[in-house]
Amino acid sequence: MMADKMCDKMCNNRSDRLQEIAAAPGRMCRRPLLWSAILLAPLVSTADDHATILVYHHVADDTPSSTSVTPQQFSAHLDYLVENDYRVLPVEQILEHLAERRPLPENSIAVTFDDAYLSVYKIARPMLDARDMPYSVFVSTESIDHGYGNYMSWEQLRSTTEYGGSIGNHGTKHQSALARGHNESREDWLERFRQDAVQAQARIQAETGSHPVIYAWPYGEYNAEVQGVLDELGWHGLGQQSGPAGFDDPKTAVPRFPISGSYADMDAFALRVRSEPLPVEVTDAPDRLLATGRPAPTLEFRLRDGPYALDTVDCFNSQGSRLDTETSDSGTVAVRSPSALSTGRSKYTCTAPHQAKSGVFGWYSHLWVVK
Repeated sequence: MMADKMCDKMCNNRSDRLQEIAAAPGRMCRRPLLWSAILLAPLVSTADDHATILVYHHVADDTPSSTSVTPQQFSAHLDYLVENDYRVLPVEQILEHLAERRPLPENSIAVTFDDAYLSVYKIARPMLDARDMPYSVFVSTESIDHGYGNYMSWEQLRSTTEYGGSIGNHGTKHQSALARGHNESREDWLERFRQDAVQAQARIQAETGSHPVIYAWPYGEYNAEVQGVLDELGWHGLGQQSGPAGFDDPKTAVPRFPISGSYADMDAFALRVRSEPLPVEVTDAPDRLLATGRPAPTLEFRLRDGPYALDTVDCFNSQGSRLDTETSDSGTVAVRSPSALSTGRSKYTCTAPHQAKSGVFGWYSHLWVVK
């Protein structure tokens, strides 16, 4: 979260202020009856190799600010998308196009919610319905089965599918995929994760008839081993590392921009929806799951050809500290935090200003999880 704040500061310093987004031709996605036409229709002539996927949790005034936006902020976000001619599309459509490297309409956006909180049904859903915007809700099934307070019911989830909503998988218990028992073998851990994901998917399909096989990683935590399980299942995976989603993102670790707290104000929101993928090619990095007490990891990458200059890239860690960077003669950049990473989730976030589009930044975040 702190890294995003530092990136905001650097971006604002460079561009002085956010410019108004240029209007793009086209219309917003309409109600489900038109989805089939949208999915089959030819794309507009102006197309992109990326899209922005937003993730919200609570939409309320009385929930923790770190995972919330107010109803007024959420309404303003949706109005901004309408006024600036963004295409709000079903997330499954965006993921299919990215996985197949098929261009998307310019300014494509998906709206997603993790955890299926009741405020999504009572507050966010009517706002989305009024604007004919599709959205996806990712469900941890035991919260719904046990009727925990502040969560939607299966009946409410079913009703969302009638007006543009789809239901995705968030596991059964909302447990990190990286949680491994002290005496649990690697094989038992991965099989337990696989069974949990499959059980949740079956429960969702039985209750709602919703079939998209998309798994939103609880807490945004994953590594190559659990990604391999989703690969075997043929599923998509959504993270919470910030950044727009592009052709080169792994199918099982597609980035989303978390929108909450200070990142819900309009300047921060506009900065994120305008961003483009920073064309990073990771050449070396340790596994995302790190042992406690180890030195800060080093991330090495190159910038592919594109509208970003290597000497304008700035990187920060989750504590807001500038990362040490060293560029080799071959153009490889080594990035490392000057201090050890804290226990839990951390990110190395790198941004650079677009050389031709004022106020547009390339954005890449790399997830780490310290045991």
